[in-house]
Amino acid sequence: MAVVLVSACGGGGGGASGSSTAQGNTAPVANAGSTQNIPVTSTVNLDGSASHDANADALTYKWTIISKPAGSVAALSSTSAMQPTFVADKLGAYVIELVVNDGKVGSPPATVSIVSGWPATGMTKLDAAGLPLAGTATTWSCVRDNATKLVWEVKTSDGGLHDKNKTYTNYDNALLAQKGDFSLTAPTKPSQAEIDAPTNAAGFVNAVNAAGLCGSNDWRLPSYAELDTLYYVEPNFCSTLSAAALSVCFSAPQTLYINTAYFPDSAGATFSLIFWSSSADPVYTQLGTFKAFDSAWQSGTNHDPRGTPWRVRLVRSTP
Repeated sequence: MAVVLVSACGGGGGGASGSSTAQGNTAPVANAGSTQNIPVTSTVNLDGSASHDANADALTYKWTIISKPAGSVAALSSTSAMQPTFVADKLGAYVIELVVNDGKVGSPPATVSIVSGWPATGMTKLDAAGLPLAGTATTWSCVRDNATKLVWEVKTSDGGLHDKNKTYTNYDNALLAQKGDFSLTAPTKPSQAEIDAPTNAAGFVNAVNAAGLCGSNDWRLPSYAELDTLYYVEPNFCSTLSAAALSVCFSAPQTLYINTAYFPDSAGATFSLIFWSSSADPVYTQLGTFKAFDSAWQSGTNHDPRGTPWRVRLVRSTP
């Protein structure tokens, strides 16, 4: 997460003592607190309690957001409280100004920088433009895994391009004999038209990139290892069981092994939650690899003929 230094002027951050005024009054000193680096969509707690007045006069507070990221609608909970809050709704830097007044004169302004960035762990919901949403958002288009920095497609139930019940074949190379079955005899090459078909994974990738899902056009089929990072055991379920019971739990077909709080499309699906990967079988060109999220087929890598209709969940990498 980027670090932005506190900027202060006229005594910000508890700097030099106030200047003298007429009748022996000394101007108060504002202290807007220290730089904060927080996850985007977090509530920021500002603190002016370190502001002081040499004459021990009671202080009033005036806070102002003087700059914020483009598109932010951040607003202070109060402009006059000692410790107001606001929500850092966009990625980037927020500069907040504080002026205190002792009833006779105002202080020089003090400023503090608040920097919001991606959380180090966990998932972040993204809107249709790829911008972060609060964890309480009820609609979202993509999900960012903050640990791997991978952004994942979220499926829908509307019958459209991203519908959760659509399935695809997995041909990706017209020069390889990828059409065949487990008999492993006489596989044939797919045509480019079969590769580009909307019912094939590569054709689906092309359609999603053309549509610019979450503001991006570099979507792709994930590798097996990338799909494996989504494998998730619901808390307080399998993870709480004894070693003996764990093997039974992991073989239960009704158990979902993906975080449905962020991928609700996985719940209520009409058939098996098997997703194609881009990783090829090391020996047989007509076999592709897949990951199952509703069973415990986790020993080694799973294979199926590329002509088998399975689901696809696209991914893209971020810095």
